Amino acid sequence: MSLKIPQSLFPLTTYDLNYVRHHTRIIMTQDHSYLNSFTGNEVRTDYQNLFPYFHQGEVPDVPPPMVNNAFITIPAALTSTPTFTDLAKAKQAGNRGEIEKWAADFISQPAQPGDLTCYIASVAQLPVWSYPLVNLRLEHTPSHEQAEALGDIVNVDQQKVTQTELSQLTQSLWWSVLALVIQIDYEYAWLDQLLSLLRKIHIGLRYNQAQQKNQPADDTLLSFWWHASVLLPDAIFPLPAQSDATQTPQSIQPPQSPAATATPLTGSARYYALGILNQFRYRLVGYEAGELQKVETVLPGETRTHVSREVTHTHQHEHHQDTDRQGHDTQQHQLDQDLSTYVQQVMAKKQQETAFNQYKTGYNPGNQSDTSGGWTITDTPLSTGVDKHEDFIQQVLAESKASAVKDVNQRREQQSILQREQTSTHEFSNQTQNIINGFYFWLNKRYKVTSSSSYNRLLIEIICPVESSDLGDFAGLKELVNLKPPQTLAECGVNDFHAIQPDCSATPAANSKGKTKTKTPEPAMCPDYLSLAVQFEVSDLPQPPAATCVRSLTQSSDKMATTLMMPVPDGYQATKVTVGLSAAEGYQYQVNVAGQVRTSASGTWTFPAKPGADTPPQCGDIPVSVLATPPAASSETSPALPVQYTIQVSAECTCLPSIFARWQFDVYQALQAGYQKQLDTYLQRRKEAEKLLQRAATPMTRSLMKNYVIHQGMMALYHQAMDKIGDDLSYPHEPMPFEQYASSVLDWENLCIALYNGSPADPDTLKPTAELVAALDAPLYLKDFLTATQARLYIPVQENHVLRFLYFLDTGKIWHGEEQYTPVNRHSEAITADYKRFNLPRSEQDNRGHDWYITLPTTMAVLGDDHQRDLEDYLDHER
Repeated sequence: MSLKIPQSLFPLTTYDLNYVRHHTRIIMTQDHSYLNSFTGNEVRTDYQNLFPYFHQGEVPDVPPPMVNNAFITIPAALTSTPTFTDLAKAKQAGNRGEIEKWAADFISQPAQPGDLTCYIASVAQLPVWSYPLVNLRLEHTPSHEQAEALGDIVNVDQQKVTQTELSQLTQSLWWSVLALVIQIDYEYAWLDQLLSLLRKIHIGLRYNQAQQKNQPADDTLLSFWWHASVLLPDAIFPLPAQSDATQTPQSIQPPQSPAATATPLTGSARYYALGILNQFRYRLVGYEAGELQKVETVLPGETRTHVSREVTHTHQHEHHQDTDRQGHDTQQHQLDQDLSTYVQQVMAKKQQETAFNQYKTGYNPGNQSDTSGGWTITDTPLSTGVDKHEDFIQQVLAESKASAVKDVNQRREQQSILQREQTSTHEFSNQTQNIINGFYFWLNKRYKVTSSSSYNRLLIEIICPVESSDLGDFAGLKELVNLKPPQTLAECGVNDFHAIQPDCSATPAANSKGKTKTKTPEPAMCPDYLSLAVQFEVSDLPQPPAATCVRSLTQSSDKMATTLMMPVPDGYQATKVTVGLSAAEGYQYQVNVAGQVRTSASGTWTFPAKPGADTPPQCGDIPVSVLATPPAASSETSPALPVQYTIQVSAECTCLPSIFARWQFDVYQALQAGYQKQLDTYLQRRKEAEKLLQRAATPMTRSLMKNYVIHQGMMALYHQAMDKIGDDLSYPHEPMPFEQYASSVLDWENLCIALYNGSPADPDTLKPTAELVAALDAPLYLKDFLTATQARLYIPVQENHVLRFLYFLDTGKIWHGEEQYTPVNRHSEAITADYKRFNLPRSEQDNRGHDWYITLPTTMAVLGDDHQRDLEDYLDHER
């Protein structure tokens, strides 16, 4: 079974990883129909579901027989001691400093020869019976003879050594190994010797156990014993990260590097897969004709002419500010001279005529005929005639002197326009008696694919961000490529002009029958017109009409009849008219408002604007009349009372729906124009980005991109190590040693990069940029890189650094000892067991497979040389 990782970048390489134990784990969670798809020859790209170490969660424990043979475990008697318990509590509390202090004190204890109660600092402290164990040099290839010899040395039944002495030596070796692993930068060579002693004891004990059970020690068991690794107890290892709160009082702050003081980059690294690594490299070897694109036919006696013209305009604009002043006289002279030149340029009679022949085609079936097109541009000055020159100069001096002087004083501008024109003409004349067919074919790229395989390779995944601030010269191009199209009005919740509102509160809108209704749109879907104006960069929008207004009128009169007109503003209709009358007693007054009559001595009356259902709304001027009626004559003669009253008229008006709709339409049109302007700018910048991509997609650019991603991957390893180490003063905090380590232990030559687009904070939004076949185009590579927010690096580990790199991933510390003696943390126990299975003797060797070729289509076309063939020869009759 194999898996293909798509989206290969830098170099064009893909990986197929064949697995043994990994697929066994997958069976536990996947259905049989899904597994059946992996048993055939189909190559799947959904590789996320195939690696159980991180994508499945919990995995089965390593079987006890595998642990007993392939790992050297800590004795149970040692884990029950008070010292081990204190160390376990210190790790649980996150106190890394206390654990390191114990290791330093333990290593510093003075010891006597033969003393196994403290740190073993030399061979002189070892007991005499263990000297043959020290002197026996393990061969690289497992052998039964050496296993038997080691079994004799540690055999307690032969009375060469007692069980107590063997246990005491084993525990003392373990204490010394634990102390040196904690203080990892101290005496690596001696640590390798102590680990070698533990492995020799492990081989001897396992060989004796096999002999007691009458089980043959086959090559598999010998290989496991010979390559057994120390399994560090998870109660202590890996050490917790050191924090400021848990530092000892004597500690001092480590030196801060520029990389440490800056905001740390986000990123992570993990072991991704283990198995047989199949590499596929693609190399462009040439081009070849593909499918038929089009056919052009030239009849006998016909001439076909094709003219193509390409014009390139280059604008250069220089601007600088003049701040030097060398005296009033010199300055005034310069200003007068510049002003005179300015007037002369305006007054100069000029006529510029430019003719462009945009196209020209010819067709000659016997008679000469052609078609051509062009245009002429003529520029003339605004003022003509000698009699107007004097007036025009006066106008220029009067209106333009201030601005011209200011421009000459403050700005010096220079603009040059460079135009390049390239015209090519292709003409073909058929002077034969036969029809000539021109067959155009799509041009395909031809790639050579080379495959190779290597066994027992560990593939790691590094996830790192693609930051715009770190791209240097590419930051501007990245911003241009990532330019988003402007939001449309519909996307802002404005589907038509009726949705334009002064604010998001309820606004009356009119239907086709003139009735009003109230709409309360959602605030998120109905931004007010000012917010829309800011978004679409539109200024000078008309103010919305007020929904209601009140008009008042007051008049005093001493006449029997008074009429006044209450004006209603244009675009409004009166909804209610209130008339107040203040008069002396004695007279009766009749108030008439648009046909509605009220009679009373004095008071206040309210007249609705629509007294009946069929009465239209009141618009224009509303007539208000008052008729005074004197009191009835009495029997006694009395003088006539004077007439004196005051009228107060107030009209409440609402805006006409048509006026409000007109305002909505005007605003909608202005916003639409603003959107169109933004869209034109966006399309123009997109064209500019496409040209820049074509220009920047060079091999040097690809190399810079690869170096940038590699640097980001190394920094991700560095920051992950710092997260695991914390403020531990005994370890370096500079990026340089981690970069050197990563460059030496990782196979960067076989780097595979997958680019992802989306928000790194939300993994559900991350999507791969393009497939491998599409990414073979250099401009698309660059575009994918500039639009990506995250890069995932898949890198094989060098063959002799697997266990050491696993230790680095678990602890953040670099193991400088030998690969075969590298201890293993409990977190990597499962993958280490798989790695040891792959290390079993096998007949397969790294090999190089066969080569083959693939073709990929392009957008280019080529003219074939078989014009004598008929079109039917290119048809597929079997389809």
